[in-house]
Amino acid sequence: MFDRKVGVNLVRKRKEKEDKAKKARKKKKGNWGDDYEDDFNPETSSSSEESVVEEALTPAATNSPFVLICDEAHKIQSMETAQTKGVLKLAMSQSCVGVLLLTGTPMNNGKPLNVFPLLRAIRHELANNQKKYETRYCDGRMSNFGGRQVWDAKGSSNLKELQVSEGSEWGERSFTGTIGVCMGSPPPPPLLQEKIGQYMLRKTKEEVLKDLPARRRELRFINLGKQSYMKYKHCLSEMLKHFTHNKATNTYTPKEKSADSNAVMGVLVKVAACASRGKAQEAAAIAFNVLQAKDAVVLYTGFVKTAHAIKEELEGMGVSCGVLTGETKLKDRHTLVEDFQAGHISAFIGTFGAAGTGITLTAASTIILVDRPWRPGDCFQAEDRIRRIGQKEQCHSIWLQAFAWDKQVDELIKAKEQNINAVLNKESSGQASTSSLSVTALLTAMTNGIGGNQQMLSQHGFTQEEKEDEFDGMNAGF
Repeated sequence: MFDRKVGVNLVRKRKEKEDKAKKARKKKKGNWGDDYEDDFNPETSSSSEESVVEEALTPAATNSPFVLICDEAHKIQSMETAQTKGVLKLAMSQSCVGVLLLTGTPMNNGKPLNVFPLLRAIRHELANNQKKYETRYCDGRMSNFGGRQVWDAKGSSNLKELQVSEGSEWGERSFTGTIGVCMGSPPPPPLLQEKIGQYMLRKTKEEVLKDLPARRRELRFINLGKQSYMKYKHCLSEMLKHFTHNKATNTYTPKEKSADSNAVMGVLVKVAACASRGKAQEAAAIAFNVLQAKDAVVLYTGFVKTAHAIKEELEGMGVSCGVLTGETKLKDRHTLVEDFQAGHISAFIGTFGAAGTGITLTAASTIILVDRPWRPGDCFQAEDRIRRIGQKEQCHSIWLQAFAWDKQVDELIKAKEQNINAVLNKESSGQASTSSLSVTALLTAMTNGIGGNQQMLSQHGFTQEEKEDEFDGMNAGF
């Protein structure tokens, strides 16, 4: 039936690939700064080193039929990753007679492009032609990037045609799960809006866990004062050196020498890191206030230095803290979570990449997102660490905003969430967000008005004369 030796060999080969990828990420970190955590990259799928499957078991004979069950299927949302290629190799095997993909976030980054690998895995007719799919549903087109023409399929279009609908008549062929996909089911009906719905079974947390407490999300603006804002302004000025400003359209495009995606992401991440670290002290103060009424609090950030800065602030206030980042040894992670759940630690501080999934933090009912990753699914997964089975209190999620960067990232998350709803929710009107989901569009929106507005500068305590000086200085050369 199944040959375990073959599976072990696959695991060994996968480990070799992961080690090679790890070295590449380490080299990239050298350009982006040691504080960078891979989960913060907005244009790539999650780079968690955990495999989709813990151990690969393949049929001993090529003619032995098998069914492929893939949990955490949102980790195969990019056709370029080794993980996706490995899963598709199994899914496209002639011996594979069925595929079941399980995920709570089938469009983790809010882009129709995320769904294509899943459709390819189940041999859906929409995945027969990638270019055609990207043109129709991803607003695919040739775009100018750093002085050269590149294929851009990171947008969205015609999402109503992709919309998931309930009530497909599968009979005994249907599967259950968060997202269930089965090959060999009846061909989709002529209605395009049901082309994906016929192959998906979607259940939300609210539908399955009806006794789960409600969640309240709050966007909280915090005033950090001039020093933090000046550091942020300096990072923004450095970032703008890598882009060309088109005064006619008031848009920004990468300069030819900065057109490499790593170079562009490098300067963007540095601004994000600056905005994150600037909020560390105030985040700790807010967490301390929460602990005056609650026994525990959870904080999340995308940056290691921010996490340790918050820990240092809280411990200075006499608060017991635990930090879980990519630096934390695997053997220590479970103990850290257990100590928090047992009440031995009052404040749990984690990064989205290392602590955003797979753990339960229901000892707290308040979570503070100091900054946000670019993928909506990652934000919501982190929020759900405190909203799981066993939680008895209403959950309070606080998103901190201090800079125009925070506001624009949150607007981007909102736009992506709107696209997700347009595809997955039957009750949705099917209207996609008109906001562009590209990094360049984010940069353009953020730098229109030079990263903020007069009102925000006033909130930071700048006089009118100082505000004019700031705008004049940052507009120089553009």
